[in-house]
Amino acid sequence: MVRYDYQISFVFVFFNNDMKFHIKLIQTSSLTLGLLWLACTSQAYGQTEGDAEPSNSRFSGFATLGVTYHNNQDVGVIILGSQSKPAYQGLSANLDTALGLQWDYKLAPATSITLQGVVRAGEEFEPKLRMAYVKQVLGENLSVRAGRMRNPLFFDSDTSEIGYANTMIRTPIPLYTGTTGGHINYIDGLNVQWRKPLDDFSLAVNANWGGAQGSHFDFTSTPLNKFLINVSGLLNLSVGLTFGDHLIRYSHSNVGRFTADTDPPFKSYQNLTKFSNVLSGVATQLEAIGQSAAAQVLVDRAKLLSAYSAPYDGAQTYDSIGFSTTLAGFGIGGEWTLLNTDTVMLGKVEAYQLTASYPIGTFTPFISFSSSRRISNWAESNPITPTGLPGVGSIDSDLAFVGQQTAQISKLFDNSMRGVSVGTRWEVARNMAAKIQYDYLSTRDSQTPGAFAFSLRSAFDNAVHMLSASLDVVF
Repeated sequence: MVRYDYQISFVFVFFNNDMKFHIKLIQTSSLTLGLLWLACTSQAYGQTEGDAEPSNSRFSGFATLGVTYHNNQDVGVIILGSQSKPAYQGLSANLDTALGLQWDYKLAPATSITLQGVVRAGEEFEPKLRMAYVKQVLGENLSVRAGRMRNPLFFDSDTSEIGYANTMIRTPIPLYTGTTGGHINYIDGLNVQWRKPLDDFSLAVNANWGGAQGSHFDFTSTPLNKFLINVSGLLNLSVGLTFGDHLIRYSHSNVGRFTADTDPPFKSYQNLTKFSNVLSGVATQLEAIGQSAAAQVLVDRAKLLSAYSAPYDGAQTYDSIGFSTTLAGFGIGGEWTLLNTDTVMLGKVEAYQLTASYPIGTFTPFISFSSSRRISNWAESNPITPTGLPGVGSIDSDLAFVGQQTAQISKLFDNSMRGVSVGTRWEVARNMAAKIQYDYLSTRDSQTPGAFAFSLRSAFDNAVHMLSASLDVVF
């Protein structure tokens, strides 16, 4: 019998370089503890105690207790764009510590609902609803889901937060954090799934439609600025092929519109809009006196300024090819992605990861290589430059200054990063794994932030050597 009339606090203790101890209390209700106890002690998954028939209600979940250590005083490490608490210098539990609870309920033989909530240390343990959908099976091979589902952009999107489901402590940061997919954790919409088992292989086709909201924090400002991410008109189609131990999946996504706004808006963006309006006004005056060529030059500059006032806004396409296989005892997995945007700052980003592991008894050593790099950028090919027109010296002076500033800002939005991870996984129990991992993460140069959280606008130390340890459980 589980009682619900008390509370227990889990305590995480960690310290900084000054050896001052900090204590963070995480209040967890007895209801949650009861669910953990119930799930961990169940002998027959999906069955109620003393009943021969399966229950329509099913509770499950996952948890990770993770700590990291690095000595870079300039940057913090994040795994999600919505992470407001990075793993800074010293010991930290912010990067990987998480708890997820899921409830599945069968309304009818072919109809079910699923709810999943997650709290993460890096998101200040604020409860987030990751999944809330209704599923209808329409036939032997066809099903439809409606509601909130996991972000479908990545090969490992469904399990990216479930530490136990991954060989490593976390998915590779350059790939999963440094691109648009790192800003959205779910989509609200519709999913159609068709699976067809054949003689030697099976085929799975997924189609998704919907939108999403998310957040991204700008650590270069004080106080911290929060971008509100909005994704609309997302269309995704993926095709997966499984044969034996081999799986390959291709996914293509179109995002009708991606926007990132702050509340209140950045003053610099507002000033760009005002400057654009000034140029348009001067262009109108020049047009009125027959100076059409000069007017067009100012109109072009005004359009550039207007684009820079909304640097994230625009359509996007996202392509992904992922695979997993077993070869000569080695587990090998990888993914290649290409993000193509018409936004000012993001540009086109190519990323990949390749991971290999080899089980030895209850231990599985692994090594992983990952990279993301901006291969083109709208801002670099459309710089703001003076007009060179006579009689507009003050305007040209302002344009030169704005051009220098936007070029610098464009560099701050460059997520190019590479990483190497080495470690081992230990199967402690049937539903529990302990891991230890070393990561080397670096960006293109000392002025490119990559996926790091940093508060310096000048050059900074762009390399992190990080040690991590975690305990993962599923129940």
